Amino acid sequence: MRSNTYIVCGTHRSATSFITHCLENAGIYMGKDMLGKSSTNPEGHFENMDFLRLNEKILEKAGGSWCKPPSREAIKAVIPKFRVEIEELIANTRVPFWGWKDPRNCLTVEFILPYITGDKYLVCIFRNPTKVIHSLTTKYRVDNEKMTEEMATNITTTYNRRLLDTIKSFLGL
Repeated sequence: MRSNTYIVCGTHRSATSFITHCLENAGIYMGKDMLGKSSTNPEGHFENMDFLRLNEKILEKAGGSWCKPPSREAIKAVIPKFRVEIEELIANTRVPFWGWKDPRNCLTVEFILPYITGDKYLVCIFRNPTKVIHSLTTKYRVDNEKMTEEMATNITTTYNRRLLDTIKSFLGL
């Protein structure tokens, strides 16, 4: 089946939930089991839990997490271990117009794209980094401590740089 895949990428707190909700309202299937409302996002996160769990496992296997991003090389090295899981998840989710959102996509999507057939659309969100950093330090805790500005800056910088690298690769630049 030929399909159109919409992958929403952007740092945490950069309006990816809003954009994903808009795509879903436009008729694009963004998943069945979605991360719902929370104190940090009262309207809902709109993250496909299957892809979120996959991304978390990839990051953990690569020696990191969403807030301690592993190197690009470490992620690339572990992706082959997830080949079957990636292929099955895509096959079981794919419909003519589908996609998913997870901020961790900024770190992993470059290596998942080759497994997707049909047309691929990267929906990339960039918000003013100062506002993202402020929102992260205001809304998130790590190990029961308020997120530091240094950690929020590292997350924001790393996610944005990796996403820019993915865009360049996607465009063949």
